[in-house]
Formats: sequence, C-alpha cells, structure tokens
Amino acid sequence: MTLPSANRTARPLPDAYRKLASLFGGAAAALGLLGLLGWILGMPLLASVRSSYIPMAPLTAIAFVCLGGLLLVHSMGASHGRVGILAAVFSALLSAYGLYELVEHLLIPVPSLEEWLFPYLPMLGAIPTGRMSPSTAVLFLLSGAVVPILFLRERGGKRQKLLGDLAGCLGILVAMVGTVVGRSYLHGAPLLYGSHMIPMAGSTALAFLFLGAGQILAVGPYGFPSSSFVGPSARARLLRAFVSTTVGVVIAIDLLHVYVYWIFFKGNAVMSSVSAIAFAVISGALIARVALKVGGDMDRSEEVRKRTEEALRSSSDTLQALVNSSPLAIVTFDKDG
Repeated sequence: MTLPSANRTARPLPDAYRKLASLFGGAAAALGLLGLLGWILGMPLLASVRSSYIPMAPLTAIAFVCLGGLLLVHSMGASHGRVGILAAVFSALLSAYGLYELVEHLLIPVPSLEEWLFPYLPMLGAIPTGRMSPSTAVLFLLSGAVVPILFLRERGGKRQKLLGDLAGCLGILVAMVGTVVGRSYLHGAPLLYGSHMIPMAGSTALAFLFLGAGQILAVGPYGFPSSSFVGPSARARLLRAFVSTTVGVVIAIDLLHVYVYWIFFKGNAVMSSVSAIAFAVISGALIARVALKVGGDMDRSEEVRKRTEEALRSSSDTLQALVNSSPLAIVTFDKDG
C-alpha cells in the first residue's frame, strides 16, 4: 500500500478496520465500566477475576472507560474538527496521568490522587487493592499517546507513515503486555503476587489486550503491522497464512495445557511422547494445508504471468513479421519531424 502525497490528508479508515477498532475500544470501556460498578456497588468481584485476586483500581477503571470511549469516537470517524482535537487532548492528558502515577511509584514525593479520593483503601495482604499498578501506569502512558499520534497523522505531511508505524508499535506493546499478564492469571500464577509491588489485575490485563488490539486496528492498513499483511503480493499472502495459523496453533495448545491438561499424560513418559507426536502431526498437517493453498495460488499466478508473456511475445513476432514482409516503405518520425 502507498500513502497519499505529503500535501494530502491520510486515507480514511476502511469499514472493516473501523468497526473492529470500535468493537475492541467498546470492550475495553465496558470492562472499565464493570470494574467501576464493582467499587460503587461494593462488589469487588465485578472488578476482579476471582475474590482472591486483586481487583481493577477505581481510577484505572475510569481511565479505561475514557480511553476505550476515545478510541471508539476516533474509529467511528469523529477524528476531525473540534471533536478530534478534544479527543486527542483528553487522551494525551490520560497518558500524562500514567506518567504521573509512574513518577509516584518511583518514590518521588508527589501528592497521590488515589489516596486523596480514597483515603481508606482495602488491603490484600500488604498491597492496597485500590492503587494503580506501576505496570498499569506504564501502559496508560503508552496507550494514551496513540489517539494523539493518529490525530497528527491524519493532518497529513511527510511523516504520515512514521506516525502510523509508531501508533501501531505502541498498540502492539500494550496488547502484548496485557496478553502476558492475562496468561499468567490463566495459568493460576499471576505476576508480582507475593512481592511488595502492586500487581496488575486480571481484568485490567484483559482490558489492555482489547485496547491494544483496537489501537492496532485504528492504525489501519497504512501502518505497521497491518501494512505487512494487506495486498495481493506473495509476501503478504504468506504472512497472512502462516502467522495466523502459527498463532492459532500456539494459543490452542496453551489452552489445552490449562483446561484439558490430562491429554498430555505428564505422568506417563510413553503416552506423553505419543501425545506430543500427535500434536506435532496435527500442527504439521494444518501448516502443510496452508502451504499447499498459498503455494497453489502462487503457482497459478505464475502460470498466468507466463501465458501473458507468451501472448505478448507472439503478438510482437506477428507485428515484426508483418513489417518485414510489407511491400510498402515504413517510415518513422520523431517529434521534430
């Protein structure tokens, strides 16, 4: 895909990207709203995965409602004029708040907004459950910068591709950290529990996964990483086929390890080897099927190219033969006569 020239604004977001980005932004906002209701109604389970885990902090929940809503507004096309400016400024303020929280956690003496709003926070051991985690603050610092960057990209200029790639990279970082923390909860070994640092809540990790995915989609097919997967080129087709298949296989096996762990026969070396071979065969068969499909498409494209070249060569030979056998003189003139 090529970007517009420097004196034009960025291309509009395709409908599929716009709708999916709006869906993921709405999902992140919904998780934040659910966590906020848990604190308002005195039901912490609404803000947590289970009662023994730390819940989403109230200000974290408010930030998710705002960032998810801003992504929804931006993706629905309200990224121009005053609405776009207000969305970019408000998102930048949320990014600055993430930086403020991070500074506070680094033991720099600054007033704590959470302690001022909630002076008697509940505790989980030695950890206050209503405080924002330092890792959460870092991700708010990154994710809050995405909408302003996209706003600047849509103003046009020579740095459109650079800004789009930067926004995509930030979205990837946010989604990846959310996935890692969420996976630790999935395996029953959440990160940072038992330490003196406030851990990220499981619902917070899921909201960051949704928010990061929505921000990647909001970049559209004109920036990293989507730009590598779109188009009819052989590279794009191979990436679409193999990356999606590989990620799907890895996620499926990981979920089987959690929920259907007995099929791996960890206590029986022989059966464990058999199950490993079976999964290798299944994974190999899936990837081979994808390779055959993509390879077949590429072979057909190559055959079409060869037939086109042969037709052009035959037409050229025919015209040359007509010129050589013509009884009339054939004269050419340049532009000066």
